[in-house]
Amino acid sequence: MRVLFASTLVRAASVHRVVAALIALAGLVALHIQAAPPDDAAACAGTEAASGIPACTRLIESGNPIAVANGYAKRGKFHAEQEEWDRALADLNEAMRLNPGDADVQYHRGYCFAVLGQYEQALAALSESIRLDPRGAAESYQLRGRIFSDVGEIDAAMQAFSAAINIDPAHVDALISRGAMHQLKREFEPALADYSRAIEIDPGYFFPYDSRGVLYVTTNRVGAAIADFDQAIKLNPDYATAYRNRGMAYLLQKQFDRAIADLGQAIRMEPSDAEAYLQRATAHAMQGKTDVAIADLNRVIQIQPNNVQALSLRAGLLEQAGEREAALADHRTILRVDPGNAKSSEALKQPGGP
Repeated sequence: MRVLFASTLVRAASVHRVVAALIALAGLVALHIQAAPPDDAAACAGTEAASGIPACTRLIESGNPIAVANGYAKRGKFHAEQEEWDRALADLNEAMRLNPGDADVQYHRGYCFAVLGQYEQALAALSESIRLDPRGAAESYQLRGRIFSDVGEIDAAMQAFSAAINIDPAHVDALISRGAMHQLKREFEPALADYSRAIEIDPGYFFPYDSRGVLYVTTNRVGAAIADFDQAIKLNPDYATAYRNRGMAYLLQKQFDRAIADLGQAIRMEPSDAEAYLQRATAHAMQGKTDVAIADLNRVIQIQPNNVQALSLRAGLLEQAGEREAALADHRTILRVDPGNAKSSEALKQPGGP
């Protein structure tokens, strides 16, 4: 019994030494892994990049495993908001390595890749985000749809937008995007339904009014289009595209002064909007203001040197003004861009041509 008792004491002493060693080790580790300061955690989780990025950096440097992963993820999102795409991806990739199950990190990786035009990597990241969180994947499907739309895969884009809407029937951006795909396919009634549903869900959002207005112009409902453009401008007076679109609608109604006023406003807001200059030139030409129209067309061609429509209209106006050589020069440019252009080919065959 004594021997057994002595042996038990030895074992007990050994256990105490092990426990003491573990406590000491924990103390050393604690020197390197510090608790995340509450203020830094709040700032990192906030919305202000100026204070958030330094706070996230301190969380990363704290060594706390959870804080480190969260710090990289949120700092990456801050960098993305500031359009620092390489920095954003570096942080998000590290967040993914530390926490591969974070669907939101995968979504933001996909977003960064998409902005950089790296569509294959973007689609892979978005697919992973969808796999990790299929019920919360509306934004990932929406972004997949935008990528497919950009590369001209209209059916795949429509499927992605529909998937987003199935998850979130009130997803306004997905409804507008799907409406645009229907419109490209000349499926006008489904397009109208999607735009109108978006307006019903969010009547204070200007963009679906503008989109529906363009659809109305396409389907020769110009009065309804102007009403929608009016509402888009009322909701967002700084949206230059709505002024341009309303100006084009007025042009179709031969309300030239109103068209010129709206197109001029669009140009003041977006001085490089070649389409606005082109449409204003058309309005001036239809009023017989040849010199002013040519000045606008000069600006179009300065912005877009190969704009065949502008070159053709300028050639016609120059011909009317008796500047045949200048007109022929425009026809030659057109044929370099569009060798099969019948109108320019015929113009160069006329007497006085080359």
